[in-house]
This record gives sequence, C-alpha cells and structure tokens, in this order.
Amino acid sequence: MGEDVIVGKSKIGIVSGLDADKQWRVKDISQLKTFLKYLQAYSKIPVKLTKKFEGDLEGKINAELKNGQSRAQDLRKNMQSVEGDDSLAEIQKTSSIIEPVFIQGLKQVINEITSGKLKLK
Repeated sequence: MGEDVIVGKSKIGIVSGLDADKQWRVKDISQLKTFLKYLQAYSKIPVKLTKKFEGDLEGKINAELKNGQSRAQDLRKNMQSVEGDDSLAEIQKTSSIIEPVFIQGLKQVINEITSGKLKLK
C-alpha cells in the first residue's frame, strides 16, 4: 500500500525496509492517482491533478523522505551511543520517523481542495 519508494536503484514497498545509508525518494505518485480514479468511479467526485501539482507533490514527498532519512540516521547514532544497537528496524518499531507516502500525498490533495487551489471538476 502506498507509493513505491526507491533506495539507490532498488524499489521497496514500505518505509520499514529502507536503508538509512542510501538515498530515499519516491518513484511517482501512481498509487495516489489510482485512488483518485477509484474515488471518481465510486463517489462521482472527480479530482484532476495537473502535471505541475504532481511534480510539486513528488518534490515535497522527496524532501520529507530526505528529512526522515536524516532523523533515522540521527536516531541510529543516538541508539548506538546509548545501547550499542544499530538496528534501524528496532528504531522504526519505536519511533514514528516518517508519515506514509500515500498519506502525505492524500493530505496535500485535501489541503489543496479545501483551500480552493485544486478544483473538483
């Protein structure tokens, strides 16, 4: 569920599988676009995303992923100094490092609709 995240050149499905030492970025927002298609099909609420909005959203998500990666690296360093445990999986079990990519995108779409910047057609 959610967008595929790219680590280096590898695609993974969930944030908990991310390697904190390789670049984190989203490949695209295809899952969000699929959700919006189903929303229109089942509820008759059409949300049309412009290419600019899509690009801006991918950039915003990638910035958040980069910030999350920095937080994960900092947490790992802190855990190593305190407990000697460098397991990112353990950090992710106890810490909310980053919001799921799909949720970030959905929140941005809702924000744009409620502020009138993104029109329902």
